[in-house]
Amino acid sequence: MKQIDIFAYIEDINIGDPVIGETSKYLVENICKKHNINADIRLHALFPPGDEVPFIKYIKRKCSQPKSNRKRLILYLKLRFCLLFNTRFRKYYSDILKNSDLVIFGGGGMLKYKSQAFWASDFCIIDYCERHKIPVFFNAIGIEGYDDKNFTSRLIKSLLRKKCIKGITTRDDIESLNKFLPNRDNKVVGDPALYSKDLYGEVEKQDIIGINTIRAGIFNVNGFDIKEQELIDFYCEMIKRLDKDHLKWQLFTNGVQSDYDLAKAVLDKLNIKPTNENILPLPKSSIELAHTISKYKGIIAGRMHAHIIAASYGIPTVGQIWNEKIKWFSKHIGAESRFFYPAKFCMGGGNFDSIYNSFISAINEGNEKLHTNNLKLLEFNELEKFLVEIFYNK
Repeated sequence: MKQIDIFAYIEDINIGDPVIGETSKYLVENICKKHNINADIRLHALFPPGDEVPFIKYIKRKCSQPKSNRKRLILYLKLRFCLLFNTRFRKYYSDILKNSDLVIFGGGGMLKYKSQAFWASDFCIIDYCERHKIPVFFNAIGIEGYDDKNFTSRLIKSLLRKKCIKGITTRDDIESLNKFLPNRDNKVVGDPALYSKDLYGEVEKQDIIGINTIRAGIFNVNGFDIKEQELIDFYCEMIKRLDKDHLKWQLFTNGVQSDYDLAKAVLDKLNIKPTNENILPLPKSSIELAHTISKYKGIIAGRMHAHIIAASYGIPTVGQIWNEKIKWFSKHIGAESRFFYPAKFCMGGGNFDSIYNSFISAINEGNEKLHTNNLKLLEFNELEKFLVEIFYNK
């Protein structure tokens, strides 16, 4: 029996990331079943259990400081030592990978160097796989741009060129992937969460509009200078228009407390008492979030995986762009007109009518003309081709 180890950020409180991990495992299971590959398929958290944030912050701070080439080389050696000889990191990955036949990064923003520290776990896993000749595949990876002057971006570039890396696909920034790996036939595929309906099933539809809230701070860390009150005003304006059109609505989140706090602030401004009818509690599982989304008629969303899960159920969405990955998603599915930058609803924009009209148009048009099914098929085909080549040498 072969051992296939999938890494995803399943420990995140934003349930969109566990959905990625679970749906990527679902895909691998179905491909193995189709080709009679006898495999023990395991899904793992990206980081060791416990609070590693101070350790990661230390490395990230060191890597962000300006260095000469000589100092960068010294820093690289220190970084390698720091990661590989951090007891918890080393033991966590070696215990998982000591009997592994194949490693798959399940999806999500694994190739980040500006925010979060996924590159640190990438480093540990790839270093181990390189030394033990374990093949690695990056599936539907999110890419945070490319900067040849940034140390950690260059580190990612070096990791992707290791011999153990046998394949990579992206869900978003194909242009940056082509810079990391030029002269290769790099492919855009769908996010694994497009298989949410296939994995989780659905519940009975209701005539309700879902409003997926997101904290203002996430715009700020991505370079958009908006105030929380502007975001609250946006949601309030959307609700007022839904009420005017006699459309029932409900606030919900992807599981992040600060997103929920903003939703409550929206109700406070509208002088509406929170109830189970107008605001849902934080979801506790992937299937709960998927079933919540599956019941809606349409969604006005902040979180990216609220959009992707909705797309898997054929539910129209409109939403804010707070990171370029959302722009890429809208472009790849052919729905750019349904997504908008903060300048359109904040920072003096306030073009609420245009946004609301886009939402009503999306409800009326549906998702039939979007490219979601093509992206799903592309992901399945690329992952299938890789697994067959690895296990059958075809």
